[in-house]
Amino acid sequence: KDGIRAIAEIKIGDEVLTHQGRYRKVLATSSRPYSGDMVSFNTPDPPGSIIRTSPQQVSPLRVI
Repeated sequence: KDGIRAIAEIKIGDEVLTHQGRYRKVLATSSRPYSGDMVSFNTPDPPGSIIRTSPQQVSPLRVI
């Protein structure tokens, strides 16, 4: 409910917006090491940056 934040900043007890459009409290977090390639690209709508661990299954919604 506090706006957009990096996933690394999310902690237990925070409220986050789910894929169903509802706010739910974070009950647990986890992390794991990753040593592969990272892919980053900007999006105009909504504006922002997406960072993925792999370019697989990235499909444009609209070609500009």
